[in-house]
Amino acid sequence: ELRSLCLKIIAHVLDKYEDCDLGSEFWDLFFSAVNPLIKNFKQEGSSSEKPSSLFSCFLSMSKSRNLVTFLCREESLLF
Repeated sequence: ELRSLCLKIIAHVLDKYEDCDLGSEFWDLFFSAVNPLIKNFKQEGSSSEKPSSLFSCFLSMSKSRNLVTFLCREESLLF
């Protein structure tokens, strides 16, 4: 699916270019686009054999101090 491929590309770019700064406007748009996926994130993670592309993207984001702040603003990801 196209959305999954896009998330994998974002994760790959973040892994390859650690200091990549896409800007807060990009991340605002990103989180509004993946909001429906975030709502099902916990349930999907427990039922899946391999990590989802969204999880891979969040994992890549967590490696950057600058991007962790964007993850922290999503309460459903923390609790």
